[in-house]
Amino acid sequence: MSDLISYCEKNGFYTRTEDLEAILRRCDHDADRCLSYEEFCEVTELPGGEEGAEDADPKDNSPVKKELEEDLEDA
Repeated sequence: MSDLISYCEKNGFYTRTEDLEAILRRCDHDADRCLSYEEFCEVTELPGGEEGAEDADPKDNSPVKKELEEDLEDA
């Protein structure tokens, strides 16, 4: 949690711990107190951004996504 608070503050967001915990609880569908890659993708997915869609976002093959997928495979 301290990493998330630090990240938010470095980017100009000063939040209460209780607020961040509430947001994370809402995103953590399996209630394991960790945000999995799949849960993260659900939260950050744009509406209508289904895989294989004709108007798919060209950033879907970004280096960041590839790195996250590789980290998930290594875990």
